[in-house]
Amino acid sequence: MRVPDVSVTLHRLVPRRFRGLPVAAPVLVTTVFLVATVLGSGAVSRALDIDSGNVWLWSSRPAEVGRVNAGAARVDVTQAVTDSRGHRVRVVQNDRYLLLYDLDTGRISSVNLTLLGFTSWLTVGKDRDLTLALSGDQAAIVDHDAGTVHGIDPGTLRGRDRRVQLAGRIVGGAFDADGGLWVGVPAAGTVVRLRFPVHVATVDRTVTVAPPGHDLRLTVLDHGALAVDRTAGRFALVDPTATRTVRSPVGLAKASVPDRTVGSLVAVTATPPDRVVAVSTDRGARPSAFALPTGMDLGTAVPFAGRIYVPCTSHHVVYVFDRTGRRTATLGLAGATGPLELEVHGDHLMINAPDSSVARVVDANGVTRVITKYQTSRPGDSGPPALIAAPGQSETAAPSGHGRGHGDADAGRGNRPDTTRATGPPGPPVPVTAVAGDARVDLSWRTPVDNGAPVTSYRLSWGGGHRTLAGAATGTRITGLRNGTSYTFRLTALNRYGRSPDALSEPVTPSGTVLAAPVGVVASTPAAGTVHVVWSAVRGATSYVVRSGGTVVGVFDSPDGDLTNLTAGRSYTFTVVARNGSDAASGPSTPSNAVTPYDAPGAVSSLDVQVNNANSITVSWGAAPGNGRTPVTYLIDKTDHGTDSTGTTRTKTYDTLTPGATYTVTVWARNSVGDGQKTSKTVTMPSSGPALAMDVSVDSTTSDTVTLTVSLAGTGLKTCAVTLAQAHWTWDCFEGGNRGAGTYTHTFTTLTADTQYDITATVTDTAGGSKSWTGTARTEP
Repeated sequence: MRVPDVSVTLHRLVPRRFRGLPVAAPVLVTTVFLVATVLGSGAVSRALDIDSGNVWLWSSRPAEVGRVNAGAARVDVTQAVTDSRGHRVRVVQNDRYLLLYDLDTGRISSVNLTLLGFTSWLTVGKDRDLTLALSGDQAAIVDHDAGTVHGIDPGTLRGRDRRVQLAGRIVGGAFDADGGLWVGVPAAGTVVRLRFPVHVATVDRTVTVAPPGHDLRLTVLDHGALAVDRTAGRFALVDPTATRTVRSPVGLAKASVPDRTVGSLVAVTATPPDRVVAVSTDRGARPSAFALPTGMDLGTAVPFAGRIYVPCTSHHVVYVFDRTGRRTATLGLAGATGPLELEVHGDHLMINAPDSSVARVVDANGVTRVITKYQTSRPGDSGPPALIAAPGQSETAAPSGHGRGHGDADAGRGNRPDTTRATGPPGPPVPVTAVAGDARVDLSWRTPVDNGAPVTSYRLSWGGGHRTLAGAATGTRITGLRNGTSYTFRLTALNRYGRSPDALSEPVTPSGTVLAAPVGVVASTPAAGTVHVVWSAVRGATSYVVRSGGTVVGVFDSPDGDLTNLTAGRSYTFTVVARNGSDAASGPSTPSNAVTPYDAPGAVSSLDVQVNNANSITVSWGAAPGNGRTPVTYLIDKTDHGTDSTGTTRTKTYDTLTPGATYTVTVWARNSVGDGQKTSKTVTMPSSGPALAMDVSVDSTTSDTVTLTVSLAGTGLKTCAVTLAQAHWTWDCFEGGNRGAGTYTHTFTTLTADTQYDITATVTDTAGGSKSWTGTARTEP
């Protein structure tokens, strides 16, 4: 029996939804999570439908994604993802699409595995509690904190319809085998099923599973869902025709479940008291609980082929139990570090250590084999060539647009240990936006990340033609095309390290039929970080391209859209072009009114902590950008002190500190929107120790040299300088890098014979103390 794919990862994913380029995605994936992965807590469960037996796994240290042949238990293709080195990357996949979601930049990239090229990118932001769910050609972004569900296209990553707003925070978010998306709504005590007819997301079933306000968790089943009422210690099994409630044999106060469960066995992890509750979806079955090993960092249990797999990141093993709780195996990963990811793909369970070179594959019979991920292709392997390289974000204006559009912005790289700038070929120049006209197509793209070397040229190809473009180009017009013929354009960027992966346009068909241009374009700023643009609908139009200053900033399927990644504090106007189903376009609209998006202030431009003495520090910082709202005031927080407002002043002194203690100071800006990004610095105060002392001795002289030795005592030495006044020479005792107590010797040269020189020496420490010495030395005649 074929088992749909389920994966468990440590962090919640973002939207993964595909609507298709030229080809509609077949059965795809359902993503969720709660337990063990790259952040070290939590895990993700996603149900995938991958018929080929090929699974892509991420390796963070070499920054590469490898395609594993699950049946052969080996990697047959590896591809560098240069710009994501050391990052946490989630991989969402089926036979046609590969999505790479970089958690540290908040960026999703879409790859069409049929056409072998990148097709789009989308920035959803860092540190957001999002789940991406996908089934067939339906996909949705579930925003847990906002309580919204939003359908997107897997190829273009554009939204398909308006978000569905639910009552408060939501949990879960996965498709069942019947194409229904289930989420839990704790504030209402309900679970909700959504359907996604073309361009419309609707709630078609609401089931009460607990009193309003109870703490819920949700795992989606093949046909229905199981709600975990952590407040009451109950399970609610929702199937297509009925709902039944079952009491748990153990407490569920901190219970977790994967977002998607395949098969009739559900595993609920309850910690404490470190138990797994095995729940059968069969009618009349009663749940049973068994104990887990204690004192370990255990993740969310994942059922697969009648067994229950529990990852342990502290020992880098996976414990295997049968449904009665008998441990049948312990699967180790020798040399593994960091978190573990468990994913069920078809008839195999993949166990990946993304921070290490090892993985395991387990078949439905429990047979397991070790996979070495860091290896190259072998002769005779089949499958697509290596094509993936993470699209980075340049610092030039980038397209943006949430809601029913797509977009990106520089989301930053996150606080990960390996942030050294990567070098290599450029990232793919996605998205490639195509607008067709009469026997022509206008193309535009964004400048890709250069990975250490500027782009020198682009190569563009299409059916019947090719062109080389300058490295500064961000668009071109192709003429002489045939009306009524569909074209897909393939673009690569080159630098001195090599060529990027291919970026693909959507298929477009030139036409002599001209759409009317949109009219009445109006822009507004309804909320922080958002510009809303609206215009009149155009008869025959199926999508609209929004530009600002010649740059594509959004593509929308309806006559309005939200742009959420523009630069706050900068003025924009917009023009709109209408496209039909073949992407044949109208002329541009007249420009909109000018608007200036606003947001919370940015981070302070610098932060310095000066130690005045063993009991005092002075903190100073640079101005933060106001991002379209003033005035900007500043707040500062110090360990054991609390938060103070300094108004518009950018300095603060703290006294009465403890010698030898360590303090962290954090500074951020605030405007009418809210608080900006915080910047922190840690300082250790000098401790009490030997008193600061200095002595200087003149060791020898010649007709043109004086040699002397400086002896220092004390702790926290900061500066030491010796000056020969008449010669205008100054020597830094610490020029060699050592700043400790001890002796330092130096020879002053090229002096004048038979001349007396006045010597001044001064030493200071970080506690604000200083000592000086004065004397003389005479050169020989």
